[in-house]
Amino acid sequence: MKKYFQKAFLMLITVLLVIVVTGQELRTITGTVTSANGDPVGNASVLVEGTSRASIASPSGIYSIRATEGETLVFTSVGYQTVSLKVGSD
Repeated sequence: MKKYFQKAFLMLITVLLVIVVTGQELRTITGTVTSANGDPVGNASVLVEGTSRASIASPSGIYSIRATEGETLVFTSVGYQTVSLKVGSD
């Protein structure tokens, strides 16, 4: 009986850890990639640093990507400086 409770307890801890680790909610981030003078930067790459999540902006610079608060979006395009921005709560 004691072994049963030990296994049940370990299983409960495992489930709680999974809930905590996966608890941050992915949300859709949308925007427009623009140059320093405000012109849209078409076909720019947008990726979530440290993950495989990535997107390509439309020819008019519009992008959409899934990320959680605190992750960093990295924007790159040929001929432009790479820009990194942290996802906030707003």
